[in-house]
Amino acid sequence: MAGNQIERVFSVLESLASDPRGLPMQVLAEQLEIPKSAMFEHIFLFTVQETGIKF
Repeated sequence: MAGNQIERVFSVLESLASDPRGLPMQVLAEQLEIPKSAMFEHIFLFTVQETGIKF
């Protein structure tokens, strides 16, 4: 399971890096065939990590 999540994260990063303007979350989810809810989880966790919030 964790391997699949890591692959998703790299897919998201590769897609975002390929478009300098960024992509709407819905478009990115459709391109990568990832549920929109999973996209939100990745973005949320990244944001939490970057801000240093600890749970």
